[in-house]
Amino acid sequence: MFTVLNIGIQVINRLEAIHKKGFVHRDIKAHNFVVGKGEKRGVVYIIDFGLSKKYVTKTGEHIPFQNGKTLVGTARYASVASH
Repeated sequence: MFTVLNIGIQVINRLEAIHKKGFVHRDIKAHNFVVGKGEKRGVVYIIDFGLSKKYVTKTGEHIPFQNGKTLVGTARYASVASH
């Protein structure tokens, strides 16, 4: 139980750090999280930022919503609203 909670907390912390930099990953799925080895075992990392996007402007405002866009990322893990 402790391991699951530790992984969950690390995942949330990693996503929060990315968002604080003004980016969204846009492809969150289990395959894009890896765990370190050796001295870094137990540390969760996020990989594959190929679909990531800046979501704030240079002035710090959120970019405007756009209708009619195609799905980005993996359909299996997309929100119900995007389907």
